[in-house]
Amino acid sequence: MALDLLKRAIPDSSDPADATVAFEQFSLTVRPTDCATVTEANTIAGQLSTAGATQAFPFFVFVQDLQRHMCLTAPGEEWIILGGRLHGATANIRRFCPNGTLTELHVSGSGFTKQSVGFTRHADGGIMIPETGLYFIRFSASVVGINSATAGRRFLSLNVNGNSTGGNIEFEGGTSTKLFDLLELNQGDSVMPMAYQQTGQQRDVVGIMTVAQHLTPSWTVVAGS
Repeated sequence: MALDLLKRAIPDSSDPADATVAFEQFSLTVRPTDCATVTEANTIAGQLSTAGATQAFPFFVFVQDLQRHMCLTAPGEEWIILGGRLHGATANIRRFCPNGTLTELHVSGSGFTKQSVGFTRHADGGIMIPETGLYFIRFSASVVGINSATAGRRFLSLNVNGNSTGGNIEFEGGTSTKLFDLLELNQGDSVMPMAYQQTGQQRDVVGIMTVAQHLTPSWTVVAGS
């Protein structure tokens, strides 16, 4: 018995001439192709395309490291997530924030408290995104050593690849606040929490950031938008 490109059991000359056993073995392996990684799934899809095996598409796989069912409708298209697990990461952050300076709040290498496959510390200190898609981001932080009566502005913001994603979330006179966002991100992007405080001296900022995948809606860009 041998496995074909889709990892189905195919009888060969070494197997006994038993049609019942052959069909049973084949039927037991007719399922989404088991792949260790998306890289392996892409390799098989490429081989199918090169061989002109268009009848193999839509191509269904189960990716072991992501614990996910996926489908490729045609060569060159993007994988569609059909089911299984989505992924993310949570990291503790603690960094000195100089007075009057917008400061990057780097994730330390040991700062992750929850970490899925592919989510690592980017070289710039942010959280690196392993897969293109839609992501929910939550960042909560506090400024150490102040109270609600402490004068001076303080706010949180978010950068992706060094660029601000939008407005600032003010502390509104308190010691802590939360930032929420939903962003379309690309593989390799760096998500970096930022903080600013102007309370008269350098302060320690501590926080927790969570980045979690969401299923990307099936949508297209509207012309002229």
